[in-house]
Amino acid sequence: MRKKRKKIKIKRKKKIGKKKIKKRLKKKAKRKIKRRKKKRILRKKKIKISRRRHQKIFSPEKIQQLIEKGKERGFVTVTEILYFFPEIEKDIKGLDFLYETLEKEGIEVKEDREFLKV
Repeated sequence: MRKKRKKIKIKRKKKIGKKKIKKRLKKKAKRKIKRRKKKRILRKKKIKISRRRHQKIFSPEKIQQLIEKGKERGFVTVTEILYFFPEIEKDIKGLDFLYETLEKEGIEVKEDREFLKV
C-alpha cells in the first residue's frame, strides 16, 4: 500500500517588482519630509510666541497731546484714544497707565454714544 503524501503548502513571499519598491520608498520618504516640516513649523511658532516682548505703543509725546486736548474740553472720547493709539490691544499695561494719567489730570473718558441724539 502506498502512503498518501500530504501536500505541504509553502508560503512564498510575493515577488514585488522593483518599480513598486521604489514607489513605496518614495512615499515613505515623502511622509518623513512632511512630518519634519510640520515639526519645524511648530517649533518656529513656539519660539516666536515665547520670544515676544512687551511692546510699548504709548509714546509720551502722544499721551501729552491727548492730555492737552482733554484739558481744553474736560473729556476725551474712546474714538480719540483709538485714533491716537490704533494698536491699543498690544499694550494693556500702557492702556492702564493712560487711564490713570487721564484720571489724575481730571479728564473724563466718554463714549461716543453720549453725543449722539436718537
